[in-house]
Amino acid sequence: MIDDACLDDDDDKGYPILFTNPEIRKMLHLAKAGPSDVFYDLGSGWGQNLIVALTEFGVRKAVGIEQDRERHHVSLERLEKRRIQTEWFTTISVCFQR
Repeated sequence: MIDDACLDDDDDKGYPILFTNPEIRKMLHLAKAGPSDVFYDLGSGWGQNLIVALTEFGVRKAVGIEQDRERHHVSLERLEKRRIQTEWFTTISVCFQR
């Protein structure tokens, strides 16, 4: 299991990881997430939900969508650091405002 992250607010953008790992696990358990599922996370921050979905629930693929480019890059670094195969995840940096 992955240790909970204790992260501070990042320049008034909100917390990059909003839920604790037990809360993420409960959400994925209630959703009955598993190997046949694709998990989408809108506002994926630093990718904690993606990491738990992939490593503990074995979802087929996880897709993170994040507006903040810095958080997007941190998410990619965290996924790669855990040696999660790149075909198992996609992260998208997108601007929601036009």
